[in-house]
Amino acid sequence: MPVNRSRKRVAPAVHQWIITLAFLCGAAGVAKTADRLYVTSSECAARDLKLVTLIERHGEARDVASNRLAEAAFTMLRARKACDDGRYAEALAIYDSVLLAPGFAQATR
Repeated sequence: MPVNRSRKRVAPAVHQWIITLAFLCGAAGVAKTADRLYVTSSECAARDLKLVTLIERHGEARDVASNRLAEAAFTMLRARKACDDGRYAEALAIYDSVLLAPGFAQATR
């Protein structure tokens, strides 16, 4: 029975093609994930800045009880920890849970 030598030559080329395709797909997935992480961590930073500003304004105006401001600050620290741990959706929800003024959560989205 004759041996089909052309088939043996094609197999390594197909394997290289499959490996190259898998690499390119993986690289695209990593780039997409990295882009989403950047966007989300920047959302955390923006939300944090707005909350810090809000806490400071209420502290200067003295229109919110100090224990509520302290509670807001501790909640903000929990949100920062969640952001640092990569739990962005949870962190944004924590930021939104601070209600020092009506509409804060809606204004930060």
